Amino acid sequence: AGRIRYHYLFGLTIKEILVHHHLWSGGPGFLELLLQGQLNKQNIKKIQAELWEHRESVGNLRRRILIFGSLPAVFLEPSEEERWFMLRDYAATYIEKDIRVLGGVGDLDLFQRLDRALLLQNANLLNVSNLASDLGISRNTIDSYLGILEQTHVISRLRAWAERPKARL
Repeated sequence: AGRIRYHYLFGLTIKEILVHHHLWSGGPGFLELLLQGQLNKQNIKKIQAELWEHRESVGNLRRRILIFGSLPAVFLEPSEEERWFMLRDYAATYIEKDIRVLGGVGDLDLFQRLDRALLLQNANLLNVSNLASDLGISRNTIDSYLGILEQTHVISRLRAWAERPKARL
C-alpha cells in the first residue's frame, strides 16, 4: 500500500496523429487555447488554415481512426490486413482475459450481445430498463456489465447535465 501508481494509457490523440504525420505543427489546439483563454477568431482561422492545406490527408486519417481506432500499435501498423488481425486478437484477449477472468463474467455470449446492442446506442440516451427488456436479462446484470465496460475504458457514460449541483448528483 502506498507504493503503487496507476497509469491510464489511452489511444493517440488527434493532435499526436496529425503531428506524427507532419500535417500540423503541433501548436496549441482548440481545447488548449480555450483553457488558456486565447480561443479567438484569429487563432481558430490559423489552425483551420494549417489543416486545410492537408485536408485530403486529414480526411484519410479521420476515416482510418473511425475504422481502426487510435491504439498506437494498431494505428501505426502499415498493413491494413494486419490491423484487422490485431483488432481481432485484441478483442479476443479483452473478452477472454479481462472480462471472463477479471470481470467474473460467466456468460460471454450475453456480454457480447450487450456490447453489440450498445453499439446501436452510441451517442443516444441510454435506457437500461429497455435494454434489459430487449436482451431478456435483468437490469442488475446490465448495470454490472456496464460497470465492467467503464472500468476497462471501452465505454464512457456521460451523465445528464443539470445547473444545480444537487440535481447533478
